[in-house]
Amino acid sequence: MSFEQTSQNPALLTAMPELLLIILACSLILSGMLLLWTNWQKKQSSPWAKIVGWTLVSLATPFWITAYGPEFGITFELIIIALFAWALIVINYDLKPLKALPRSQINAKASSNKKRIGAQVIAVIVLCPIVSLCLSLAFGSLLPISLPDQLVVEALGFPIIWSLFAIWLCYTKKFWQLCTLLLVLSLVYIWHTFG
Repeated sequence: MSFEQTSQNPALLTAMPELLLIILACSLILSGMLLLWTNWQKKQSSPWAKIVGWTLVSLATPFWITAYGPEFGITFELIIIALFAWALIVINYDLKPLKALPRSQINAKASSNKKRIGAQVIAVIVLCPIVSLCLSLAFGSLLPISLPDQLVVEALGFPIIWSLFAIWLCYTKKFWQLCTLLLVLSLVYIWHTFG
């Protein structure tokens, strides 16, 4: 280990191998998620089980940060949480046959939902990324940190903002008003930046 590696890494990394840190972090995340999952499956969920589950998941963060640094450590932790969640979903997936709808209901629902779903897909694919990019750039530029750190915050915030807007667009009753608001937000940011 060179001087640069020793000076950048905390004492825990020199005391424990990186593989052991990753195994500890993954086991904490997995145990916390299993506790949350089993608590969620019960009819009477316990608030203490939720607190302990989320505490176990959050206790993995220092191990990831120690192994890979703050930016990559948090990113890898979020990726592992998502992979474990998808694994739990696939393991517990129960395939049930769908019930057929009467022919009259199919035609009425299909024609009314076709335009809205098409507009939602276009808004989620085109409008949400533009607005989330504008907002993450605006938020990052307001932070009193160096430019590389601003870029990291913007890169981590971009998909989160995009997903929040996408979820909001898919579940709102006022779809066109929200699309107009998002379009106005992006135009205001573009005018402020380039105008």
